Amino acid sequence: MRFTVLCGLAALMLAQPSWADTAAIQRCRIIPEAAARLACYDAIALPGVGSRAGWGAPVAAPTPEAPGAAPAPAATGGDFGLENRQREGVPDTLSSRIVGKVTEFANGTRFTLANGQVWQIVDDTRGVYELDNPPVRIERALLGSFLMTIEGVNQRPRVRRIR
Repeated sequence: MRFTVLCGLAALMLAQPSWADTAAIQRCRIIPEAAARLACYDAIALPGVGSRAGWGAPVAAPTPEAPGAAPAPAATGGDFGLENRQREGVPDTLSSRIVGKVTEFANGTRFTLANGQVWQIVDDTRGVYELDNPPVRIERALLGSFLMTIEGVNQRPRVRRIR
């Protein structure tokens, strides 16, 4: 039954007239410059689709950068942990100290570092310790995550920067 229905739908779809204007496609094909050709194809409105989510509307060409324009500034150490992906100029590790005493930690525990950053444990790592202003090192891990190494602790909790 399902196979028959699927075959029938496929036959209807193949029997439908072309969605796009064939003459417009032919006009776009002869444009030699790639960006202009793509803009031409993007400008072809598809029947019944042109008004939904911007489909069929021309896409604005990217604005070229002015010659001699300075590139965007690289992130500094203050941005460590906030970026979504690794960028040039962002270090792979951060060293600081946890402000105050560390007596225990678990999922959701927040640590304020001496540099003002706030990091939160996001995995199931647990521990009970007596540490006072312990040094920490936060390292970039796989898939955009971060691991915190606390001096005197034999576990490395996965953390996320809050502030």
